[in-house]
Amino acid sequence: MRAGAAYPASALRVGALVCLSVVAACDRGPVSDARADAICSDRARAAAAPQGRIGLGGGTGGFTGGISISVSADYLAGRNPDEVYATCFADLTGRSLQEVR
Repeated sequence: MRAGAAYPASALRVGALVCLSVVAACDRGPVSDARADAICSDRARAAAAPQGRIGLGGGTGGFTGGISISVSADYLAGRNPDEVYATCFADLTGRSLQEVR
């Protein structure tokens, strides 16, 4: 390859895959109970029902608005929100809810 030439797209893809694999393999360790509670509560809420947001705003350019609706895979699969929370908590902290209580 001559000086100043760009790398082929396939080499860039391989490099990106290697980087992503290394990041994914890194063990971040357990999170705090409080952080796990916040994350898992959000997941359990999403498993209970679709989530939505409505945004309205205004400024010199006029009024703006938007609607966003999200549906989690847990909700679509019909998973129990309490079980979603318990599994999430165990995955993030490395302990079951029974061990914490």
